[in-house]
Amino acid sequence: MSDSPAQEFDWVTARNGCSAATVFQRLKAMAKANVDTRNGQRPGSAEFKDGEGTFAVRSTHGATSNAADFSLSAHVITIQRHEHLRRHDHTFEVTVSLNNEGVCKCHLDGEELDLWQALKKVLEPVLFD
Repeated sequence: MSDSPAQEFDWVTARNGCSAATVFQRLKAMAKANVDTRNGQRPGSAEFKDGEGTFAVRSTHGATSNAADFSLSAHVITIQRHEHLRRHDHTFEVTVSLNNEGVCKCHLDGEELDLWQALKKVLEPVLFD
């Protein structure tokens, strides 16, 4: 009986790469790429700001602007989304974990999401409203 790759999965290394800090850096790179893509479709419609332990995405079209501010603490990524037209602010807390399939996932509003899905949930009103 031979061992399958799943039985030999190095979950310790995978879990080490599934930290809030690592996921935060990946989300930052993906958010920057999302802004670049959106600006290619609609020039000047969004901006990306990078800070120390933070980053932000802001819409720059129309009379009002929506924004999402991301910050990192020890084990949680906090996102403040501001929707000015709706006069609505929403705070998201993102935690990360390695699921039973060995995939690093975000947990946001009770859902287990891929990174792109978490960004879509947060950034769609910023980039498209």
